[in-house]
Amino acid sequence: MFWRNPIFRREFACYAASRRTVAGMIGALGLLSLVLWTFWPRTGVFSLLDGDELFSVFMGVALAVMVLPVPAFSATAVTDERERHTLEVLFTTQLSAVEIGLGKLLATVAVSLLFLAVTLPPVAVCAWTGGISLGLLAKAYAVIAAAVVTYSLFGLAVSAMTRRNATALWVTYLGVLLLSGGVWLPAVLAPRDGPLYGLWLRLRAFSPFEAMYALNWSEQYDLALPGAGASAAVFPVYLRAMGALSTCFFLLFAVYLFRGGTKRRKTEAYYTDWKQAVRRKLVFPFYLIDPLRRRKPIGRLQNPVAVMELRSKVFGHPKFIARSLSLCFILSLLVLTLIALQYGASLEPEEVRLVAILFQLAVIVVLAPLVASGSITEERTAGTFLLLRLTPLPAWKIVSGKLKAALTYVAVFLISSLPVFLALAYLESRAAYWRVGAWLAILLLTTLVLVTFGLLASSWARSTAAATALSYVFAVALCILPLSVLALGDRAAPGLQAFILAFNPVAAAMQATSDRWFSALPQVFGNRLWHNNVLFLAVLATAFLVGAGVRIQWLFRHRE
Repeated sequence: MFWRNPIFRREFACYAASRRTVAGMIGALGLLSLVLWTFWPRTGVFSLLDGDELFSVFMGVALAVMVLPVPAFSATAVTDERERHTLEVLFTTQLSAVEIGLGKLLATVAVSLLFLAVTLPPVAVCAWTGGISLGLLAKAYAVIAAAVVTYSLFGLAVSAMTRRNATALWVTYLGVLLLSGGVWLPAVLAPRDGPLYGLWLRLRAFSPFEAMYALNWSEQYDLALPGAGASAAVFPVYLRAMGALSTCFFLLFAVYLFRGGTKRRKTEAYYTDWKQAVRRKLVFPFYLIDPLRRRKPIGRLQNPVAVMELRSKVFGHPKFIARSLSLCFILSLLVLTLIALQYGASLEPEEVRLVAILFQLAVIVVLAPLVASGSITEERTAGTFLLLRLTPLPAWKIVSGKLKAALTYVAVFLISSLPVFLALAYLESRAAYWRVGAWLAILLLTTLVLVTFGLLASSWARSTAAATALSYVFAVALCILPLSVLALGDRAAPGLQAFILAFNPVAAAMQATSDRWFSALPQVFGNRLWHNNVLFLAVLATAFLVGAGVRIQWLFRHRE
């Protein structure tokens, strides 16, 4: 039986006993309990939310809580073995390749379902409000369980196909973002009278949030989308899609695991010949920063940690940066063009500008936690952190070097958005270039907060997976969680709403884009909402940076 599989027993025992698993379960349970306490009826028969609405809000939050941390466990299941050079040792044991693969697979799925079991007590309390049938409860849990299993298998497939933890993590989270939210874009941007609109609606049903919304708000769903009984068709389409995707991901995991993963890239030697440099400059994609060109020695006034990070990680892959930068720029223009064509008659210019800045915020949320969350954990895993301790470099220099490299990486993508912002400001009836400055301030400070928190998480966590998962949870909490105060309505005073929304960069970007958004909220500390957001983000970034420096200084002085 599978519980006798030594790989399963070892992996599941390590997952269940690890501090990150316990902390994740406690955090998930605490967040769900907080949501339940916040929206629980307090006025007898009349309350802000009735039983089914409370259940809908609660299950939506439970789905988000489950989707975020689960991929971190599966995305490093195989790459962690490769980085530690223990995967070859596993294949030399008496265990067959099938037993090794099934052990990894079942352990990852089991710990994911363990997270799902944590939500049962709050759901039982939520069901006491009435109006919730067992069938609806079973379908809601089926949506969450299907998403957990599918995304876990996706993480395993990516882990088997890649060689590094960092690569597996960002590919997994990007895929989860596309599967859970990106499938909405074709249906939102495509015209409703187009020949492929029915196909885009079915693709939209691949998202677990779409399936949950169609289950809990069926009447509103049928009113919003054409076709009678559209909500009833979403759940079976979603289950079939998750089943097909799970099968594909499982096959990819098995094939790449048993054949040893991807092929190694050919290595090339460094060169110093100017003729070779000219030939490489003339080859696509025109090496602005050539990774094979012999570098000059690091100067005395330069930070060696920053130089090392920039040369090896940031600018060590110029093709990836050039292609990613071009893709972000093309996607931003494409989204703006499609929205203008689809909703040009009803949208105002300020709403188009809001789409542009929200796209850039999404890019930051995807990139910033990734580039900083492995800064210290990768050094500790590779055994090079001890070498850093032996150097005369102080802790603050290491922190500043890691921070500079991460900010440089994200800044490359932020620069690509500047022409779009300038064009949008120029096309106004009265050009307001101060908005460009406000947008850039919000974007830069949001990047700084996410990068410094990722650095702090990397200094405390023992693995890149745990630091990355924690960084993404914080990023989502910063950009989405404060917006939930709007759902409280009259139960939250306007001053409290203004104070909470001041921590949210999305609300700040909305107010900097248009004066009419959040204009009814009072000023806090005599400042507008986006002014307070800039101040609060600066304070958070400073606190996280100081915390990371103190933690690294402690690691330098104490032996683990």
